[in-house]
Amino acid sequence: MKKENKIAIAHIIHEKKIVHRHKQRALDDLTRREFLTLLKGTALGLGAYTLFGNKLFAGENGLNGEDGLDLPITPPPRRGADELYSASDEQEDVHEPETRPTFYNIALPAQESIFYVMDRSLSMDTNIGPGIDPEGMLIRRGTRFAQGIHEIKTSISSLPEGFLFNILIYNCETLPWKEHLVEANEQNKREAYNWLGSRQVHPAGLTGTGPAISYALQENNRDIILLTDGAPNCGVEPGTDIEMIERHREMIRCNNRRNTRIHVFGIRTYGDFRDFCRYVASDSGGSYYDV
Repeated sequence: MKKENKIAIAHIIHEKKIVHRHKQRALDDLTRREFLTLLKGTALGLGAYTLFGNKLFAGENGLNGEDGLDLPITPPPRRGADELYSASDEQEDVHEPETRPTFYNIALPAQESIFYVMDRSLSMDTNIGPGIDPEGMLIRRGTRFAQGIHEIKTSISSLPEGFLFNILIYNCETLPWKEHLVEANEQNKREAYNWLGSRQVHPAGLTGTGPAISYALQENNRDIILLTDGAPNCGVEPGTDIEMIERHREMIRCNNRRNTRIHVFGIRTYGDFRDFCRYVASDSGGSYYDV
C-alpha cells in the first residue's frame, strides 16, 4: 500500500474516533470542502457508499454532487451540550448508599430499626484493659461491660435520622431503656447515653440470655444485636451447661415468630458457650462475631 494511502487511512481512522467520542460534533463542523480535502489524493476504492462516522454518503457512483459524494450542502444546526452524548455514553446515576448502623465498626444489614441487648452479668465485669469512651474520655478500668457500653453508644451515634432503636440490659432480670422503639433523634440519643452511664446500669448476677432476647422479640423489629460473654445459666429449668444452653436456644427459637435476625457479638467467648452464641445467630439468619 502506498504511503499516501496509509496516511489517508490514518486520517480517516483518527476522524472516526473523534466522531464516535463526541457524537459527530466534529463531523457537523466539517464543511463540504474540508471533507473533500480530507479524502483528496487518495486512491481508495470507495464503492457505491462511504460510511463516515455514522453517516452514509454516496460514493463514486453516487447520486449527488459533482465530486461523487453526497454531502450536506450546509452544516447542520449546532446541538446543545445535552444532545452531544447518548444515554449509553453518560454515567449512570450513582446513588450514595444509605447510612447503615455499625457495631464494633461492622456494618449491619438493619434498615429501619435495631434493638441492642447487652449482658450485664458479673462475668462482664472482667477487666480487659483501658479504653476511650465516645466523649473522648479515658476509661481507666476497661471491663467487658465498659467496652460494651462504649460500643453501644458509638453505634447509636451512627444511626441515621428516622431510624428506630431501643436498649435492654440483662442478667437474670431484664432492664429495658424504653417500653418501645424510639426515633434516633439527637434528644433520644442523648437520653440513651445518659441512661447507659447511670448507676442502675452495672454488672451483677447470672446470665438469662433466653428471656432477654425473648423480651426484645416482642417488638416489631427486624434486627437485634446481642452482646454477651456467652454462658446462659439462669431463666430456664436448671441443668448441666449443655442442657441450659439448649433450653435457652430453644426458648429464643420459639419466640422468634417474626424471623428477626439476631447478630451476636461474643466477648472472649470459648467452647460450648461460644457455640451457643453462634447457634443463636445462625438459627435466626443473623451473623456471629468474636470481639
